[in-house]
Amino acid sequence: MGISDDIKPKKYRRPFSQTEKLLIVEQQIEKEKEKVANDLFEDQKESDFFDGTPIGKRSEKQRKEPRKPEKEAEVPKKTKRSRSVPILIFIVFVLTGFLIWQNFSKLKNYLDFKFKIENDQKLSEIIESTTPNETSYTSEQSQNTQTATPAQPVEITIDNSNINISVLNGSGVKNSAKIAADKLTTAGFTIKYTGNARVFTYQKTYIYHKTGGEEKANLVKENLIDYDCEVVLSEVIVGATYDIVVVIGKT
Repeated sequence: MGISDDIKPKKYRRPFSQTEKLLIVEQQIEKEKEKVANDLFEDQKESDFFDGTPIGKRSEKQRKEPRKPEKEAEVPKKTKRSRSVPILIFIVFVLTGFLIWQNFSKLKNYLDFKFKIENDQKLSEIIESTTPNETSYTSEQSQNTQTATPAQPVEITIDNSNINISVLNGSGVKNSAKIAADKLTTAGFTIKYTGNARVFTYQKTYIYHKTGGEEKANLVKENLIDYDCEVVLSEVIVGATYDIVVVIGKT
């Protein structure tokens, strides 16, 4: 049998055609491409890429150490002191307002007294400024009397009803201005106004007149014999409305 096998004719194999050879080559090329692509795009670990470098060592250390939980940002809490400051300020304002309300009358009296003192000073300045005018007026009148040629005295009568008078209470005594005004009205004078002066510190009774109105002031003085009167020239106090201003004092 062995000899028969050896002498048995071999099976004939048809040679590959040119087209088949090209197909086989293309298949081999495709297999090589797939192998190269798999090698290129194979997933690599970070430790393999940075292995042996400082970055790789640090990454390895971080992986070994347990990760610490992040702390939440602390929100500042309001202290009791910061909350109590507005309350204290409010309490201070309330107490201040209460004290002012309790002492309102005292404050008003104090301010009125201060205003009265200032007016007293101003009035005293006015009176002092008018006193020299009265003196100069009297001296000029006496000089004119001495140098003038003696003439027969001419008697001039003044109608009391033509004298407009303002009577003011300068003593603070109730109805003192009204009592004096009634006396002058009985004497025939015209009373235009009766009221209170700005201050009640007058001791004497002052009769203020304009320039040339001294005789009228003396007529008023003659009808106020119960008062300690002083005649004073003052254009400022009398003004344009009245001829005479009488300020009743305490005496």
